[in-house]
Amino acid sequence: MRFLSGVLFGILLTMLVAYISDSRSSEADQRRMVNWDVVGERLGTLTGDAKVVWDNFTREITGPP
Repeated sequence: MRFLSGVLFGILLTMLVAYISDSRSSEADQRRMVNWDVVGERLGTLTGDAKVVWDNFTREITGPP
């Protein structure tokens, strides 16, 4: 029962995040998240930004290479 509840909660959470992301997008950028190309671009941007943050963090701790 917990597994089924978790799966349903995950599906609802995914739909909620996609809806919020689409509703907050600017009027000039009307590309919705229902297109897998858009999801891939946004995920690539997110992972690129996370990599830059992680590199800056590790550089502060370890010093320059």
